Amino acid sequence: MRLLLAALGLAFALSPAQAALAQEDDWGFDDEDGYLADAPASVEEGEPSWDLTGDLSLGTSYNYLDHDSATGTHYGNLSRLRAQLDLQLDLDLPREWRLRVEGYGFYDFTYIFKGRSHYTREVLDDYVWEVDFREVWIDGSLGANLDLKVGRQIVNWGRSDTLRVLDVLNPLDNREPGLVDIEDLRLPVTMVRVDYFPGWLPDGWGDWSLQLLVIPEFRQDRNPAVGNDFNPAPAGFDLPSDKPDRFFDEPEYGGSITGTFSGWDVSVYAARIYSNSPRLVVLPGLPPQGSLRHNHVTLLGTGGNLTRGSWLFKGEIGWFEGVASVLGRNSRLDSLAGVEYYGINDLQLAFEVVHRHVFGSAEEDTFEGAFRATADFMNSRLQVTGVAFVLVSDSHQGSVIRAEANYQLMDALNLGGGIVLYQSGDSPGLEDIAQNDRLFLRIEYSF
Repeated sequence: MRLLLAALGLAFALSPAQAALAQEDDWGFDDEDGYLADAPASVEEGEPSWDLTGDLSLGTSYNYLDHDSATGTHYGNLSRLRAQLDLQLDLDLPREWRLRVEGYGFYDFTYIFKGRSHYTREVLDDYVWEVDFREVWIDGSLGANLDLKVGRQIVNWGRSDTLRVLDVLNPLDNREPGLVDIEDLRLPVTMVRVDYFPGWLPDGWGDWSLQLLVIPEFRQDRNPAVGNDFNPAPAGFDLPSDKPDRFFDEPEYGGSITGTFSGWDVSVYAARIYSNSPRLVVLPGLPPQGSLRHNHVTLLGTGGNLTRGSWLFKGEIGWFEGVASVLGRNSRLDSLAGVEYYGINDLQLAFEVVHRHVFGSAEEDTFEGAFRATADFMNSRLQVTGVAFVLVSDSHQGSVIRAEANYQLMDALNLGGGIVLYQSGDSPGLEDIAQNDRLFLRIEYSF
C-alpha cells in the first residue's frame, strides 16, 4: 500500500511555474537575497509609505498508523490542528531606506482535544503555542555602490531547492520533518550585511558584487523535542550545551564574491561560523556525563549556475574544517550537482545529488538525492508537487516522499493537502520513523 501511494504521488507530481521563477532567482538574475533585489527601490509619488500583509491559516495532520514515541506517548489519528497568523509590515523610510518587521503566532488545539498530560514537557513547550519574530531588518544605501542591511534576515548562499551544501548561514526549523520545502524552514539570524557593487568595471566584464557579513547572534537548528515521534531520545534527556547565549559572545563572519554573466553565474564563499547542530561529548566520571558542543567551522566554497535553452545546471563545492563527527573534529568535502528542466509549459523537473566525505579517523561517505516534479493545471489554479529525498551512508539510510496538491479557491484563499511517507532503514534508534506517515491539509487566507 505504501509503495502504491508513493508511486501515485510521484506519477502525478508536477512544481509550480512560480517554482521555476523562484529558481531563476538562484541564477543570480533576480534573487530575493541577492544584490539585484536588495538594492532599495524608490517610492513613486502617491504610493503609500507602508504596507501590511499577512496570512491566516488552519493546518492539520493525521497519523494513519498508530505508534508510540520513545517516551511512550501515543501518536495516532489527529497529530496537528494548528491555527496560525503571519504578519509582515514594510515601511518606506526617508532617503530610500526600508524597514521590515515580520512575525507570527500559532496555537495547536490538538493538545486540548487529546489531553496535555499525555505529552512531555519538551513537546508542550515547542508545539502547543508560539509567538515570535521572523525577519526584522532595516536596509538602504550608503552610497552609489554600497548597501547596508542590519537585523534578523535570511541569506542563502546555496543553489539547491532541497539539499544543503553552501546554505549554512541560517539554521533550520526541523520540528516537523518533510512537511514543507527548505525555503520555509530557514530561521532568520541577526546580521550586519554590506554589499558593494563595483561601477567602474568595463562593459562585458559582467556584473559583480562583494558581500561581507558579521553575525552576532547564534541560533541553532530546532529539532524534534524529546517525546515527539521523530525524536528517539528517552524521557529526561536534556544535556547542557556550550552555545553562546549573548550577542557578540562568539560572532560569526562571512563573505562572498559573485559574478553574473549572460546565461551563467559563479560565486566564491568564505565563512567562520558555529555548527548549527551540536555533537555529543562524553565526559569522564562515574557515571559518565555528557554535554553538547557546537564546533567552530571554517568554510571555503564555490557555486554556480549555467543555463542552456530549457536546462539549468547547478553545482556547489564546500570544504568544511572542524565539522563534528563521532570521534571529534574532522574535515569534510561536500559537493552538489543538479539539473532542472522547464521546457514544457507548466511543468518543471529537477534532480539533485550531494556527496559528503569526512576525512580523518572517522572516514565516512554520505549520499543524498532529491527528485522534484511539479506542474500547474486549470490555468495555474491547481498546483501538484511530488518530492522524493533519499539518504544513504556507511552507517544508515532513509527516505522521505511527499505528494501534495494546492488549489486556489479564490484570489486570496488557498486549499492544500497531501501525504508524507517516511522510510528509516536500519538506523539505530530510528527504526520506527517508518510509522510516522501522515496526511496533511491546510487552508490559508491571504490579505
